[in-house]
Amino acid sequence: SDVITQIDEVDDADYPTSNLGCIAYLDGYLLQARSNGQVWNSDLNSFVAWTSTSNLAASFYGDALEAIHLQKDQLFAFGKNSVESYFNNGNPSGSPLLRIDQNVIDTGLAAKETLAWSGSVIMFVGENASRGDGERSVWKIQAGSMKEVSNASINRFLKAEGTNISTATAWMERVAGQLVYVLNLDGAERSFVYNLDNNTWTEWEVAAGGAKFNGIAATSLDGTVY
Repeated sequence: SDVITQIDEVDDADYPTSNLGCIAYLDGYLLQARSNGQVWNSDLNSFVAWTSTSNLAASFYGDALEAIHLQKDQLFAFGKNSVESYFNNGNPSGSPLLRIDQNVIDTGLAAKETLAWSGSVIMFVGENASRGDGERSVWKIQAGSMKEVSNASINRFLKAEGTNISTATAWMERVAGQLVYVLNLDGAERSFVYNLDNNTWTEWEVAAGGAKFNGIAATSLDGTVY
């Protein structure tokens, strides 16, 4: 009946406040993350009931958690310097999730708003600010595997953004029959577009010689992109 119900600590004192988003739903659990690195789950088949011990720490590297996103049957936890993935292990207490240790990646999320997805593909700007070489690049997660897809030219622009990378945004949609990842850089005032169908990079402008393409988010309905 299109009724919207707000869930918060009024419903359950154990409800984890100040969640990071995005919120995920997996096998009857509502999942959400907090900046302290914890990934919380609701009680089974309930959005309202929560238990104080129903959480885990995304802490393989002791990282600051930035976001979570579900791809098929795996939950990806994006830290500032690393990415971890989990699956539903059916644990009888605490979190039902178990980390897939061999899939932990020593590259993190450079800016939360560069995280975008469409169907079973996730893309983001990655870096390892505290343990890496200070470089940045664009990464794609598909079928549970992670791959760097940017080239040297794109990476130079990403590095040149400096602290402006915090205001970078991105979105993914199918435009004119082709799935694209559109990355907007404030510092460079440019929009770089990765075509996932043919693995090429191009650039979009408002007009020839003009400013970057202004879209910061997109969705589609009945073949129309908004």
